[in-house]
Amino acid sequence: FPVTIRRSTVSDLHFFDNAYENSSFRGLFGENFGWKGELSKALENNQRAIAGFSGTIFFSIIFQDAVKGLISLSQIDLNNLKSEFAIGFPNDRPQGIAHKACLLFFDFYFWIIGLNKIYTLVYSENRWSSRNSEKLGLLREGFIKDYLQTERGFKSVEIFGLTRSQALENQKLLRTVRRRINRDWTKFY
Repeated sequence: FPVTIRRSTVSDLHFFDNAYENSSFRGLFGENFGWKGELSKALENNQRAIAGFSGTIFFSIIFQDAVKGLISLSQIDLNNLKSEFAIGFPNDRPQGIAHKACLLFFDFYFWIIGLNKIYTLVYSENRWSSRNSEKLGLLREGFIKDYLQTERGFKSVEIFGLTRSQALENQKLLRTVRRRINRDWTKFY
């Protein structure tokens, strides 16, 4: 099934509005929005954001010609070639879409942008995301109690991370990448 990822644009405004009205989505993807002020202006700026941008860059996950989910890249650190990654779906996600979208994004992140480390903070009660982070080859690097203050109080997070070298050493991940997105990461390194 074809899944694509593209930089989010103003044409995704309706999707963003609906996604962030969904309290369960906000509770898992992030209650603190990745923009300040008017959303349409933020999406216009998102199109122009460059890799050195220190804010959040949003990407839309497209399936069957419709936006189904979001990927965000935040805390971009070009000095250390790392950033934080998040993925979210405000409604039911079709089977396998999140996994394939992550593989496509990691391909872009490691081999096109050329960053070295990607990490994600997963709310400790979000077992689905913890399991999927591990299935994607990310390693559990730690736990921080009461890390984020939200509308519902403090939330603890698990930290998962992956470097380029760890990705290249993970034979299961390399086989999955070849099978799911038809890429051979060993040719890039």
